[in-house]
Amino acid sequence: MLSARSLTLMMGVLSGVALTLGAQGLLGDARAEKAPLKGTITAKGEGEVRQLGGGKATITHLARGERAYLGRLTLKGGVNVPLHRDPTEEYLVIEQGSGELFINGVGHKVAPGSVVFMPAGAEVRFTNSDQALVALQVFAGPESADKYAKWAVVK
Repeated sequence: MLSARSLTLMMGVLSGVALTLGAQGLLGDARAEKAPLKGTITAKGEGEVRQLGGGKATITHLARGERAYLGRLTLKGGVNVPLHRDPTEEYLVIEQGSGELFINGVGHKVAPGSVVFMPAGAEVRFTNSDQALVALQVFAGPESADKYAKWAVVK
């Protein structure tokens, strides 16, 4: 059986080894330093714009960080969003237009001023009115913005 002094000494040595390995990045320590992200400012009318379906839907990239994404989504009147799931939380602030948003099969009317939360993995679809819809879109997790990588770049 180890004495209290031997046990204390052994814990100190193991702790020192762990600190050394962590400092060398060998433990995959989440606290390992990364280069800080640079802040950005996107002026009105700036930001990369992508489209789908010849402009039936457009997304303007406004900001993208390590864990979040912000864009302005525009759907032409009568354009619907098919059933899909996103791996991260999604938020919408409806600026213009209206329609019905289905979250896990439950329909919700949305109009200007509506603020929407969709949980990660929720089954969602949207039925647009005959007028254009404009919404700020936030993903809590940037990988969802990758779904726009296949959309054609407009500017």
